[in-house]
Amino acid sequence: MLLNYRYRLDSLLHDVDVPWFLLDDQNVTCYKIAIDKFYNEVFSCISAAVHDAIPMRRSSYSHFNVPGWNTYVKDKHDVAREAYLRWVRYGKTKMGVLFDNMKRTRAVFTLALRYCKNHVEEMKADACAGALMDKDCRKFWNCVYKISNSKATNHVSSINGVSGTDDITNMWKDYFENLYSAKVDSKYRQIFENKLLNNSADTSAVLFTVYDVSSAINKQKFCKAAGPDGLQMEAFIYGCHRLYLTVLFNIFLKFGYLPNGFCHAVIIPLVKNKNGNLADVNNYRAIAISNAVSKLLEDVLFKFLESANDADEYQFGFKKGFSTALCTYFMLSNRLFIIIGSVVVMCFVVL
Repeated sequence: MLLNYRYRLDSLLHDVDVPWFLLDDQNVTCYKIAIDKFYNEVFSCISAAVHDAIPMRRSSYSHFNVPGWNTYVKDKHDVAREAYLRWVRYGKTKMGVLFDNMKRTRAVFTLALRYCKNHVEEMKADACAGALMDKDCRKFWNCVYKISNSKATNHVSSINGVSGTDDITNMWKDYFENLYSAKVDSKYRQIFENKLLNNSADTSAVLFTVYDVSSAINKQKFCKAAGPDGLQMEAFIYGCHRLYLTVLFNIFLKFGYLPNGFCHAVIIPLVKNKNGNLADVNNYRAIAISNAVSKLLEDVLFKFLESANDADEYQFGFKKGFSTALCTYFMLSNRLFIIIGSVVVMCFVVL
């Protein structure tokens, strides 16, 4: 399947017209049109290859996972399935040893499944107790988390006083647009733009290599959500050598331009507290799902970037080499200053 995908992708990309003149010519006036065309053709080929070579399957996600399945049901399900397949293999006879064995194993499996479904709370408690006895902290707290959220409301009919699919969608659109786009402080925007002008770097000597791009691809994780273009990271991980990403990234860097399709992202609201009020708009936080290719460009660029950060030395967020563990240690160590009568001032930014 993966080989078919590579061959199909390679054959499609073979017919793409690569705009080499963008790398050679320094004074191209219509570079945006050429970059957009090249970008759209490459990613149309990737989408077509995925559609043609990778079979789609239904999600195996279930809204109800049976507690106690592995302990009480799984082995009986395996035996019943094997007996059923053997019965089917020999013609689905309505009598005989195979038929009786299929009925008996199915009855045993059904009985065990019914027992687990009728004792859900007991199964959950047993799972927590088993994890505690095995001294598996991660599994124990995962069980506790599932139990504590099992009583939470899964769905609400209205949010912030708005109901209906279309009206709720428009409400989120206006809410995030007002939160992230409308309130732009012109003063700080000007300061930011002046910093960019004063610290502008010469990118003419920077050239991304095939090794840079392949190294970035090898660092990526599997099974991540696809962005607005519908392409998952696996499409690049298993792609052929003719992906043209190195050429594409060098063109982006040379002209300082990114196509609109590259920059698209989907904002999704996630619940902060599942046991809280799901109808309250403030009980949600937003995450942005961007296209997989944007993660590759960020990883490639990271090699050439250096920070000119003038933040306070005690700032722990958004700085390389700093983590929440250091922040916690610093807070605990400040108990000494409090004991000796000193004043400790801290600032928290809550998003």
